[in-house]
Amino acid sequence: TKFSQVSVFSGFNQPKDISMHRAYETLCGITQKELEEDLKEPVMQMAEEHHCTYEKMLDKLKENYDGYHFSERMTDVYNPFSLL
Repeated sequence: TKFSQVSVFSGFNQPKDISMHRAYETLCGITQKELEEDLKEPVMQMAEEHHCTYEKMLDKLKENYDGYHFSERMTDVYNPFSLL
């Protein structure tokens, strides 16, 4: 992504902008697969605390935090700060 506070004398004044590159589309978020595989235990605990099923909790999380992306053609990812 763009760097706004980098000095022109820093030697790093011409970074490559990867914010719209498909290879890095999920770099700044959590995918559905990561949520279901890597965060399964915390989601299950949260579902138990809210007296609902695991699937219902996934639906609630998707409704509130999914859909973050840099362009329409890219994979939707969860906002990591809000989700965590």
